[in-house]
Amino acid sequence: MVNSGRHQIIYNQGLSGLKFFGQMGSGPGELHTPRGIAATEDGKVYVADMNNNRVVSLQSRKGSLK
Repeated sequence: MVNSGRHQIIYNQGLSGLKFFGQMGSGPGELHTPRGIAATEDGKVYVADMNNNRVVSLQSRKGSLK
């Protein structure tokens, strides 16, 4: 899920609890008002980064945004 107010992605990775990723900005690993998230069958994750006018992909193995 996304938390637009905190400019973060929130996810649950197995039984390890909630993880938070992202901070406000326009650089690598940063989001500015994320509004939606989608996952594909092959495990790719995309985030609509509204105020940066872009769609970013989450590389879950690396824990980073592209």
